[in-house]
Amino acid sequence: ILTDSPGTQGLISDGWRISSPAGCQSSQPVQTGLQQSSWKTLLAGRYEYLNVRQMKLSKGILIAFEGIDGSGKSTHAKILCDDLIAGGFDAVILKEPTNGMWGDKIREIAQFGRGGISPQEELDYFINDRIEDVQNNIGPSLRAKKIVIMDRYYISTMAYQGAILGNPEEIRQLNEKFAPLPDVVFLLDI
Repeated sequence: ILTDSPGTQGLISDGWRISSPAGCQSSQPVQTGLQQSSWKTLLAGRYEYLNVRQMKLSKGILIAFEGIDGSGKSTHAKILCDDLIAGGFDAVILKEPTNGMWGDKIREIAQFGRGGISPQEELDYFINDRIEDVQNNIGPSLRAKKIVIMDRYYISTMAYQGAILGNPEEIRQLNEKFAPLPDVVFLLDI
């Protein structure tokens, strides 16, 4: 499943752009029939017939890999990042939760249980962690015109915390007040 934000046009100065099949909109996922490794053809493989070492991004690109634990997000993010770098692009992988204070608290909950922390407090940890990630990592990388590859992003928070609290749409709106919209989202469904 692939989504494509409308803001991807003209991301690369020679007119080539990363895109999904015609008619795909960010709010309407499209079943593409891609195998788990076929995104390499869709994104990274496209550079084979272009001289990308001369191409410059006109703005940063945000790509998110989403899926349950063990679905291959980290593996695919690394392969894509390595391929993009080999193709001459400036790319970076970021992971949520981060290794910051809020990310550490989130991992403690995952490892040891809530210990009296309410679902709303847990959501607040995710929001605080993401605010720091946007300020310190995502935003600066996008402003530097890098391709930012996220190993989880706020779509996971919508799914997991939204299921607990029953408000995924509110969680989306809250995140989109400060977090950049991804240009492409890969949902690894295994």
